[in-house]
Amino acid sequence: MRLRMIGALVASSVVAACGGDEKPAPGVEVKEGGARIEVRDESGALAVVAPDAGVPEDFPAQVPLPEGATIVSYMADELEKGRSFTLQLEVADVAKAAEDHREKLRKAGFRIVNQQETEGSAGGFESYQALTPQWDVTVIAAREPGSTKNLMVMNVSPPASESLEGDSPEE
Repeated sequence: MRLRMIGALVASSVVAACGGDEKPAPGVEVKEGGARIEVRDESGALAVVAPDAGVPEDFPAQVPLPEGATIVSYMADELEKGRSFTLQLEVADVAKAAEDHREKLRKAGFRIVNQQETEGSAGGFESYQALTPQWDVTVIAAREPGSTKNLMVMNVSPPASESLEGDSPEE
């Protein structure tokens, strides 16, 4: 999968930036500026890593982002059915960010399905999926007690035709 390749390229770029002398593969362009690294391949796939990577230029406006989240990395890739995005976000309070995000998704016309939550002494984990005929959004969030920087990973892609069939709406 191209996203894995780009992830590996970003990792190798970070290593190279720390003193290595590896060159990117043919057809791959690496831009470094301060704490920001961008990797693009000839197909147009893009990965960005930065303390605040920002929203991808062509990210769909109809897909809301969690309030107060900082995008620390993203990957964008062309799939058979259209552009796909994977965002890594930092939030202070995962439970609140996820709850608010689900509400924003509902207001934007998404149907929430497959919501799960697990809590333990070492932290918690939450996941949910939000669907429209145009977009399939999957979010996985992890929290650690006392941490002010918790992680959410959000994948946004055109839906697989079967993802809208057979799922029951959230109750």
